[in-house]
Parts: sequence; structure tokens; C-alpha cells
Amino acid sequence: VLVIAVVVLLGKPGKGSTPSAAASAPTESQTTSTQSTDLAPQTPAEELSLQVTQVDTHEYPKVRLYFQLRDAEGNLVSSASDPVLKITEQNAKAQEAIPQTLQSMQKNICFIMDISGSMSEQDKYLYGRDAILQLLQQMDGLSDYQAALLAFNDTQNTLEDFTADYTGLRTELQAITPAGNTAFWDSLEYALLRTNGQNGQKCIVAATDGMDNASRTTRENVIALSQELQIPIYIITFDDSLFADLSAVAQATGGKCFTVADLQALSGIYD
Repeated sequence: VLVIAVVVLLGKPGKGSTPSAAASAPTESQTTSTQSTDLAPQTPAEELSLQVTQVDTHEYPKVRLYFQLRDAEGNLVSSASDPVLKITEQNAKAQEAIPQTLQSMQKNICFIMDISGSMSEQDKYLYGRDAILQLLQQMDGLSDYQAALLAFNDTQNTLEDFTADYTGLRTELQAITPAGNTAFWDSLEYALLRTNGQNGQKCIVAATDGMDNASRTTRENVIALSQELQIPIYIITFDDSLFADLSAVAQATGGKCFTVADLQALSGIYD
């Protein structure tokens, strides 16, 4: 098994982010320890914690692992130069990794649009549509991004599969009409399973009021599946009374919940 260790080094919140490097090293099956050196002088290696944020087995036996490095205060750290990584398995000899550029990694966003009847109240579906359109506009011209669009009410429907051409997504978003009940948890489960087959980084972005009343699966099952697949879920919501509950779901998956006013922050999820 060839393990590709993609190290996502980001700046501290509010300071901008600086994706730095990825690295690869031949090893077998499970990686049990890693070391990182040559980091920014203000962040000694012994004060860093390393977190695997996603595992991509799309090209098995090549396995790509995505990491984040944090300092003792939990801040994402940046690097003044390419880090030197060593990957070991159990008591095997450590092998030095070979840096690669992170920018070339494919990034996949599966958008989920709630088109249930409750989204027609106070024109919430228009805010959700415009939120996704705004994010697509920010992705225009970025060759390493792909997006898909799912819509749901009682059932789930793939309006556009993963593509780097967002013309079809925009057309479908303009044509949506809210109706029916809300199977939010079912839609997240469906989206996670579809997105898992993509190569590269993956995440879900769902626009919903969160008023589930028709799902067969449960909130707990969705969180467990997201954690198993290591695909974070980001939620755009329009109901302040549900924000805390939806935020807890998003955070449990490694994602975050946003209101429409927070969309500028959402645009940086792959920075």
C-alpha cells in the first residue's frame, strides 16, 4: 500500500490560510506515528498535534491521508518551508516523505438543496439557492474544484453529478419549486455515499431549515457514517431556533453550521 500524506497547513483564523505541501512515502497498511520538522520557528514540533481529517482510498492500493497540524492552543499552523515528514508502522524503520504541492489535489463539494414545502416560508428556498450560487461564483475558474447538486424533500434527486462546469447546477437551482416533506437525514446519508467515491478532498454543503419529518435514518446514523467516511458536513441554515442543534451535528462530523450572513467564512472551507 502506498500512503500519500497530504499535510494541510493553514494559517491562524482571521490571518488567512496558506496551504503548503503534501508528501508521499511507501509503507504498509496502517500508519501508527508521524513526525514533523522544519516548521515555522515560532511553533516547535514537540508542541504540535497532528490530526487525520480525511482518508481517500479511491485509488487503492494508493491511500491518501489528509492531515492538519495544530499548536498547543488548537490553532492551525503554517510552515515557513516544506515540512519533513516521516511515517512509521509499528516498529518499522521510518521513511522520509517526498513533498508535493497541495494545490493540485482535487476538491469535491456536494451541494444539497432543501426543496421541501417548509422552505417556501419566508422565501427560505431563495436564500438557500442564492447561497449556493454565491459559492459557485467563488469557485469559478478554480480548475481543481468539482461540484455536484442534490435536491431533496421526501426523496433525494441528483440534479447534477460532479463536474467542473457549473452551468447545469445554476440552471437547476433557478428551476426549483418547494413542495413535500423533509427527509434531511436521508439526504445527508445519500450524499455521503455518493461523494465518497470521488478522488481527492470531499465535503458536503447543505442548505436547509432542518425541519426533518420524513427520514428513515437518524441523526446519529448520519453522524456515524460521516465520521466513518471522514467527510465533513457544512450546513447553511435559516432558522435561529435550530442553529444550536444543526451546529452540533456539523461539528460532530468535522464541519460547521453557518447562517446566510456567515457565507464569507464558508467560502474558505478548502483554503
